[in-house]
Amino acid sequence: MRDVMTVAADQAPLGDRTTRAKITAPQHDRPVGSAVGPEIAAGRGEFHHIITASPVMLQTLERAAQLARYPVPVLILGETGVGKALLARAMHDTLDAAAPFVVFNCGAVSKTLIGAELFGHATGAYAGTTAAEPAGRYELADGGTLCLDEIGALPLDLQAVLLRAMEEGAIYRWGEVAPRRVAVRLIAMTNHDLRGDVAAGRFRRDLFYRLNLTGITLPPLRDREGDVELLIKHFNATVAACHGVMPRRFGAEVTAALGRYDWPGNVRELHNLIEVLLLVGETEDVGIEEIPEDIRSVEASTVNAATRLADIEYQMVQRAIETAGGNLTGAARQLGISRSTLYRRMGRHAPG
Repeated sequence: MRDVMTVAADQAPLGDRTTRAKITAPQHDRPVGSAVGPEIAAGRGEFHHIITASPVMLQTLERAAQLARYPVPVLILGETGVGKALLARAMHDTLDAAAPFVVFNCGAVSKTLIGAELFGHATGAYAGTTAAEPAGRYELADGGTLCLDEIGALPLDLQAVLLRAMEEGAIYRWGEVAPRRVAVRLIAMTNHDLRGDVAAGRFRRDLFYRLNLTGITLPPLRDREGDVELLIKHFNATVAACHGVMPRRFGAEVTAALGRYDWPGNVRELHNLIEVLLLVGETEDVGIEEIPEDIRSVEASTVNAATRLADIEYQMVQRAIETAGGNLTGAARQLGISRSTLYRRMGRHAPG
């Protein structure tokens, strides 16, 4: 399946392309500090795959586009599912889409093998190895980008090796003494609090500052105003095309309910929900009853909280009026509000 946040530019599933992010990397003749152009230049639209209209997200993409033109290390921070891998790929493609792009998850390999997997090994250094497979991920990314996911899971001893490789531009395969020159642009990603890991001694301070000098923090979906509705439309079109099913209609009630949810799993969680709704739905319209209870309950909780607050306010107004013997000026004085404000609150709770 295609990346959950990508779509071909010529598909334009949202109808009006002015609603999607139109960030492009700065051209090489553009000053470093200049703003990113509002339109996608021909052949330079690497960031247009990221669907957003959120000012905070667009500002983040602008910083990423400015950094993308240089082969400097980058640290991408953000919660699970915000699109860190997609941003890393966009930054790589900006510099040289034809160059190697190697992704390595530091938390998916055992500590006993991670060194050899990342930096390679001499032939026969480990049981079962052959001459055809000695190069590690770092070496395979030579001339391109090495994307290290879950960088916080890298053991401390290998953090020192990684820092040395970054500073010297060379690596040593496990079991070898001769350095191998390697030119790699490193992009590290994590959803962990690396500052906390540094304070706790789990992550090297020098490596953290080397990476975080060009750090980018992707905002969670709950902080991207307007993007939930935009992504619903996007995923409705792309998921339907991917599976060969018809898009469904997301009405105002369903869209509002989805917009109120916090999306702890961020864009990935939203994509997965849309996919399920399209694959199992039997009607053209998505019904509110199809939305999971934990998402629908956010709406009910909000309504209930507002109702409780209104009831409390009404009781306070009534008590103040009774205490003041029906004198509205005295009631307003008790509540610490003006007489006109008291009138407005009384009108809000008037029957009918």
